[in-house]
Amino acid sequence: MKPNYGRIAGVLLFLAAVMVGLAWQFRPHPPTGNATGTGGPPGSPAAAAALTTLTGKAGGEKIGFLEDPAVQQSLARAGLTVVARKAGSVEMVREPVSGQNFLWPASQVDLENYQAGGGTPAQAEEIFQSPLVFYSWDLVTDALVSHGIVEKLGDTFYVVDLAKLVALVDQKAKWSELGLTQFYSTVLIQSTDPARSNSGNMWAALLAATYNHGEVLTPDQTDGILPRVKVFFDRVGFMEASSGTLFDKYLKQGAGAYPIIVAYENQLLEFAVAHPELIEPVRRRLRILYPRPTVWAGHPLIALDPGAKRLIAALKDPALQRLAWERHGFRSGLLGAVSTNGLPLTGVPATIDAVIPIPNLAVMTRLTTALTPAK
Repeated sequence: MKPNYGRIAGVLLFLAAVMVGLAWQFRPHPPTGNATGTGGPPGSPAAAAALTTLTGKAGGEKIGFLEDPAVQQSLARAGLTVVARKAGSVEMVREPVSGQNFLWPASQVDLENYQAGGGTPAQAEEIFQSPLVFYSWDLVTDALVSHGIVEKLGDTFYVVDLAKLVALVDQKAKWSELGLTQFYSTVLIQSTDPARSNSGNMWAALLAATYNHGEVLTPDQTDGILPRVKVFFDRVGFMEASSGTLFDKYLKQGAGAYPIIVAYENQLLEFAVAHPELIEPVRRRLRILYPRPTVWAGHPLIALDPGAKRLIAALKDPALQRLAWERHGFRSGLLGAVSTNGLPLTGVPATIDAVIPIPNLAVMTRLTTALTPAK
């Protein structure tokens, strides 16, 4: 059979046309610009090159939020890329800030400390709110319920007698006395270092109020309360500088090593969203315990230069704040109220009603100083 040269020529012409089309489709495109002024479509090399990079420090509990691709994309649409290093909230406002565009601690007290040290923010604004909570385990929580320390109301576990729990620590009671014979240690409440991390610092304030019969500590009461707070923390031993690191150890080392820790509400919510494959063991074994009263972490973002003011504006975007709650557990609504529909965990209250204020800066400074190890 003779070759059909006409058909072969037609096929070659078709393939040539395809190659020309592909070459045209993937040719280098000149920058076209867009509405945000980034020099190209979102995600293009030109757009990435035109983003303003902001460098700063953030509390460990916010690193997951800042590393979320959806958050990064939202910030990129505002022309920003953020590089954040994890740091304890207390120490970040005391260290040199050269080379930083922003600080993002976890309390208004941290902002006041920064200003008291001579810092003058270009702008500072509270972005999120988180209540301080305890994290524990099913068997520990059951023991605390049986001793009247924790009460379950609806699906939520509340620490209704914090003074009794603190007294167990002061009395060096063993977990075996609460029926947990498999635990070797005495009752302890583990936290971050109050001299370096805000969650530990806020726990020190709440502990001081507990020793003060549930009242906010005032300057004239400080001398009588500080020694008791110091003894309490001294018994804990080594303390992490970051709530993120402490929470990670709580998850990995289990109930025997970390029966109760102090951290932020958002941390378990964020973990549950990030690890849907672990949701059943999380629901079955892990517990969030809400102290009554608790204290709020305010998460103020401190813009150190005018450029970082853009980050504050970008983080206040309603869609981004909704993402912050639904994927990372940060409250931002009026009075901290949120919708709990669709959360991967039960027992998260829509509002936090039993709250005690943090003492004033003078008292908190004395508290932090007393809890800072001697060098």
